[in-house]
Amino acid sequence: MQLPPADVVHIWTVPLTATAATVSRLHGLLGLRERLRAADRAPADWWRRHVVSHAAVRAILGGYLDREPSSLRFGYGRWGKPRLAGLEFNLSHTGDLALLAVSAQRPVGVDVEGSRPDFPAVAFADRYFPPAERELVAAAGPEAPAVWRRLWSRKEACVKAAGARAALGLSLAVAGPGDLRRVRDSSGLLPGTWLLRDLPAPEGHAACVALDGDRPFAVTHQTWIADEAVRHREVP
Repeated sequence: MQLPPADVVHIWTVPLTATAATVSRLHGLLGLRERLRAADRAPADWWRRHVVSHAAVRAILGGYLDREPSSLRFGYGRWGKPRLAGLEFNLSHTGDLALLAVSAQRPVGVDVEGSRPDFPAVAFADRYFPPAERELVAAAGPEAPAVWRRLWSRKEACVKAAGARAALGLSLAVAGPGDLRRVRDSSGLLPGTWLLRDLPAPEGHAACVALDGDRPFAVTHQTWIADEAVRHREVP
């Protein structure tokens, strides 16, 4: 598999559904840190999603680097963002959906947000968002949760590209067009500049990718399906 060209981000959609046999097979690809995290959580759905999403990361990145997925050794940034020599990447998931963003050179962040029926979108925005975004969410009426999701996915994508934590991105001004929007933190809490693109997402979801720097970039979309990858022996 060829690495993304310069200033191109590959977006992989990964459904987190799989048969029990596939999940068992994929579990063998995980490293110790990933296995320990899976062992700490009892709910079966959480365990399945964790195994499939992290095995997908290993299988896809291993394909780019022509290496066995289980042989990959990740480093971790200050706030826990995984790193791998030779590639920039980021994973996000909600429910049974994960997105993986891959860039050959520039730090990248991706976020996907699902519906939260009881989430107090207006109150959250009023407390944490910049004034213009507070007004935007408050004025949206019944669409306030959808507006909040869109704004939050943009903030999260920028924060994840920077390898920081979510609290540092609350003040980012991200409202407006979502096609190659340039974002800079005027507060100085999150140094850097990012370009962001909104991504297609299922009904009730919002997704965004952010890339470090201010050079325009393109996005391509691909899908990785766990059961098919095992069936076609794309994973060991």
